Amino acid sequence: MPSTIPSYAEFAARLADARRRVDQLAAKDPDPMIQSIRRQLAFVDRWTQGGRRPAQDDLDKLTFGQMASRAVHEVDADLANELYELSSYLIFWPPTEPVRV
Repeated sequence: MPSTIPSYAEFAARLADARRRVDQLAAKDPDPMIQSIRRQLAFVDRWTQGGRRPAQDDLDKLTFGQMASRAVHEVDADLANELYELSSYLIFWPPTEPVRV
């Protein structure tokens, strides 16, 4: 399902907030899935700098949306939902946003 995030600017702000929240969660719980989500969000941040859409090969490696349902939803449902939204935005990158070649 397409994301409700309307623009790259909002995506970037929400990604930064999600990274902060996942970092806090990881500090409390060293669960390997949470650590993986943390690393994946760092990659997404790097790949999307300046509004660039990540390469499809990179997108195909991301699993943080699915992992959120297993590792995050029970402890922070709001954060899990935010991770789903971010994942959806990446999958359904708006056609008006720049695409990295």
